[in-house]
Amino acid sequence: MYEENVDGRDRVVASPAKMEFPAYDGTTNAVKLLQKCDDYFTDQRIFKDDARARQATFLLTGQAYHWNNNLRLLMAPVMRLQSAHITFPG
Repeated sequence: MYEENVDGRDRVVASPAKMEFPAYDGTTNAVKLLQKCDDYFTDQRIFKDDARARQATFLLTGQAYHWNNNLRLLMAPVMRLQSAHITFPG
């Protein structure tokens, strides 16, 4: 439990329960995994999409890990271009 001050009002908020984040190897139904992930993120109060995506990749194993790793390698040049500040003369 912890206390949180919102708009000048104190309230007691229960700490999230300890939960195991589900591992995924790419060989089973991904819809079930997504539901488990959504339940986990809601329980742990993780609401930002980038935080959810980052945490979801931590426990990928097997085929799912290799797929994600290859995607990251393919997307790295694109991500670098998006973050570069390119100006054109003229």
